[in-house]
Amino acid sequence: MPLFGSPNIDRLKAKGDIPRLTKALTYQRDTFVRQAAAAALGDLRALESIDALIAAMKDPDPGVVEAAVGAVVALGADAIEPLIAALSDAEHRIRAASAWALGYIAEDLNDTALRWRTLEMLIASLRDDHPYVREAAANGLGRSGSGQALKPLRGAVGDAHDEVRAAALSALTRIVIHQWDVSLRKQIIGHLVSALDDVSASVRVVALRSLGQLGAQLRDVEMLGQVVKVVCRMLSSSDSRLRLTATTALGYIGDPYAIEPLFSLIAQGDAEEALVGAARAAIVQIGSPAVPSLVRALTEHDASVRQRAAELLDELGWEPVTQELRAARCVARLEWEECIQIGEPAVEALLRELSSPVPEHRVRAMESLVAIGHPAADGLQSLLLEGRPAERIAAVEVLDQVGWEPLEDEYACAYWVVKRRWDRCVEIGAPSIPFVLAAMWEEWDYDAAADAARTLSHLGWRPGDNRDAVLYYLLSQRTIDCLAMGERAVNPLLELARDRRDERLLQSASDALLKLYRSGELSDDSAQQIAEAFHLPSRQRRLVLNDQRAPTSAEGDLAQDPNA
Repeated sequence: MPLFGSPNIDRLKAKGDIPRLTKALTYQRDTFVRQAAAAALGDLRALESIDALIAAMKDPDPGVVEAAVGAVVALGADAIEPLIAALSDAEHRIRAASAWALGYIAEDLNDTALRWRTLEMLIASLRDDHPYVREAAANGLGRSGSGQALKPLRGAVGDAHDEVRAAALSALTRIVIHQWDVSLRKQIIGHLVSALDDVSASVRVVALRSLGQLGAQLRDVEMLGQVVKVVCRMLSSSDSRLRLTATTALGYIGDPYAIEPLFSLIAQGDAEEALVGAARAAIVQIGSPAVPSLVRALTEHDASVRQRAAELLDELGWEPVTQELRAARCVARLEWEECIQIGEPAVEALLRELSSPVPEHRVRAMESLVAIGHPAADGLQSLLLEGRPAERIAAVEVLDQVGWEPLEDEYACAYWVVKRRWDRCVEIGAPSIPFVLAAMWEEWDYDAAADAARTLSHLGWRPGDNRDAVLYYLLSQRTIDCLAMGERAVNPLLELARDRRDERLLQSASDALLKLYRSGELSDDSAQQIAEAFHLPSRQRRLVLNDQRAPTSAEGDLAQDPNA
C-alpha cells in the first residue's frame, strides 16, 4: 500500500491482493475506501478475511457495515461458524450484524443440520439483552422461512421495543405466506389485526403492510374478505401514513371490494395528493374489475368525481359500448363539441352538468343542449319535475332558448313556478298546488315565498295540522292560527327558527315559539325543547310562564341567532 494517497481498491481487486484489501478495511481517512474494500473482498469470496469483515460490521458508517455484511453473506455456509461465534461478541453491533448475515445465508442453505444450527442460534438471539440484536434475529428468522421460528417469533410480538415487535410481525408474515395451514394463517392474521392498535405508529404501519402482503396470497374467501375489510377501515385513519399504507396494500391485494372505498378517497376534494395518487395506482392495479364502478361514477352528480372516473377508465383502456356512455365520458372530459355531435343520447349527461359548481361548465352544458335543440326538450321537462332547484332554473332557461311552449300539464306547473308566474299557476288550477307548496319551502326570498303562500290561497288550498300549515301561517302573517295548532306547531317552528333564509321568517318563528312556551299548555318534552333552543334553564320555566313581560336576554339572543 502506498505511503501517500488512498488505496486503489479497483487495482487491488484486479490483482486479487486480499491482504491489502483486508488492511484497507481499517483505512480511517476515507469511508468509501473501507466500503469498497469490503465489497471487493465479498466479490473475491475472501474467506481468509472473515474475521476482519466481522470486525468491520461495527464500523460507525452504515455503508461500510452493509458492505461487510454483504461480503460475509457472499461466503455462504463457510461463514456460519464464525458468525455464530460473533453472536457472543461483547459489541452489540457485531451481534446484530451477525444475526442479519445468518438470516440471509439461511435463506438459501441446503445443509439441513447446518440450517437447524443457524436457526437455533437466531432463536437464542431473540433473547439477547439488546433490542437491535433481537430485531436483527427476528428479521433473520423471517428470511429463513422456517416454520420452526413461528413460536418464538409470536413470543417476540410482545417485546417491549417497537422495532422488535415490528420485525417479528414482518417475519411471521414472510414465513406464513409460504405455509398453507389455514388455522395458522388465521392466527397470524389475528396478530396483525391486533397490532393495528399498537401504541407505536411504526408497528401499526408494518402490521398493515403485512396484511397487504398476506392478503395478496390468500385464496380462502372468508379470510380474504376479513383482511380486505380491516384494511379498508384504515383508509379513514387519522394517521396519514396508515392511510397511505392501507391504500397501497389494497392495490397489492387486488380485491374488487376495495374499489368503492378507494374511489371515495379520489372523490374527496381535500385528500392529500400522495393519497389520491396511491388510490389511483391501486385501482389501476386491481384492473378490469374496477370498470363497472368507474362507469357508474360517470353518472354521479359531482363533476370532479366524473372527471376522475373518466381519467381512470382511460388508464384502464376502457371504451364505451353505447352512445350514452360515450356522451357521459365526453361531458366528464368537457368535450362539448363532441356531445353536440352525439346529439340526443348526450342529453342526459348534459342535464347532469347543469348542477355543476363551475359556472363555465353549466353555461357550456346549456349551450350544448340548445345546440342539440328539441331532442333535449323531453329530458329538460323531466328535470322540471325531478331536478334540484338550481337544475330546474337551468332547465327553464334552456327550454326558453329552444322555443319550448308549456301546455296545461304538470310540466307547465313546474315551469311557471320556476318563473314565479303565480298568475299562470292560478290559471292552471289545482294541479299547481304541489309545485307551489314545494316552492314555498324552497324559496330563499321571503317575498317570493309569501307570494307562493298567497297563491295557495287563490288555488283554494286549505292548511292542515302539519309543517306546511305552520310555514303558510307565518308567511300569511296569521300567527294566531299557528298558535292554535299548539303542540303540533313546535317542531316545524323550531326547524324554521334555525333556518337563516330570512330574518323576518326567523323572527316570526321565534316569537311564536316563545308565546307557545309561555302559554303553559305544552307538554314537558315540547317545553324542554324550546327551553334548550332558547338557552332557558328548565328550573326557570315556572317564572317564565308567569312572566308576561318582554323576552329575556336569552330569548332576545335566539331571535338574533337561532343557532345559539
